[in-house]
Amino acid sequence: MLEYTQELLDFTASLSEFTIKETPTNYDASPTPYDDVYRTLLTDCNALVIPLVNEVFGENFTGQEKVTALQNERFVAKSDGSKSKVITDSHILISGTRDKQDKRYHIECQSSPDNSMLIRMFEYDSQIALNYSELDNNYLTVNFPESGIIFLRHGKNTPDEMSVRINFQGGRFVEYPIKVLKAKDYSIDDIFEKNLYFLIPFHLFAFESEFAEINDDETRLRDFSNHFQSIVNRLGASCRSGKISSYDMLSLVRMTNTVSTALTRHYSNIQEGVRKIMGGQILDYPEKHIYNEGIALGIEQGIEQGIEQGIEQGIEQGKLDSIKKLLSRFSPAEIISFGFSEEDVALAQE
Repeated sequence: MLEYTQELLDFTASLSEFTIKETPTNYDASPTPYDDVYRTLLTDCNALVIPLVNEVFGENFTGQEKVTALQNERFVAKSDGSKSKVITDSHILISGTRDKQDKRYHIECQSSPDNSMLIRMFEYDSQIALNYSELDNNYLTVNFPESGIIFLRHGKNTPDEMSVRINFQGGRFVEYPIKVLKAKDYSIDDIFEKNLYFLIPFHLFAFESEFAEINDDETRLRDFSNHFQSIVNRLGASCRSGKISSYDMLSLVRMTNTVSTALTRHYSNIQEGVRKIMGGQILDYPEKHIYNEGIALGIEQGIEQGIEQGIEQGIEQGKLDSIKKLLSRFSPAEIISFGFSEEDVALAQE
């Protein structure tokens, strides 16, 4: 727990305009499909987050903890005096830990390193700390989250860890680390062995430097396609064994296709190959599993309620919760094909 004074608040506020000026405006740095994929997984696929946190921060969570993705609003001052609202949704809370202590983490996903990343990290960290600060008379305590960055691309000069040092008057200072995970350093075997399913949609970045050759070479293109077919097969096996849910598998497959659409946009052969595998082959397990998982969730909720008809009510609520979650990714017709009724789908849309 770190204790800060008004000096920290003033310094944080002074960063806003500088951050805007330093933020790149190229394709990857502006709102992109990569950001959408990252935040979709963070928000919708909570079970995939725990192994990622373990890997980035050296934690040892069991997977039984509760993960909550939180949004933080902040207002950034512009040079014309106006303010714009920015929502940060890369802040997660992990509760139900063995030591009974809730823990906060802030993890950003960055397609390429840039000079303003540390500034943005400190700005977001400070906002999270202020949002959950404690004020007791004239004593303000702010609790910074554990902070980390996932780099989808990196170079030889990309560090294994970064840090922020805050200097105060009189020689006082506070320094805290920003953990770094380099996605391209993880082979597909590493990903499956460590249960880092969260990284699968970004596995395409490992081949980016070879896209031109793969796209124009029939043999290499076939090998590339076989590689991604094997990923789908392994995901199917993980789903059937219960390591991941049917919903998480569907999300990973579709998010991989989303990344491919953006990343391989200049390589039509590669894009078509990935699309056929990731866009058309959600086949290796029955989609009915999604329906059954919703029922199972409802039964669990009903038992926890501990009331007469609790299980029945829980089943209905579990179905509706599952449908609402699916509506962010699938059409009503697709959801009905999973085994849900038209009435339940219509009710979930209200």
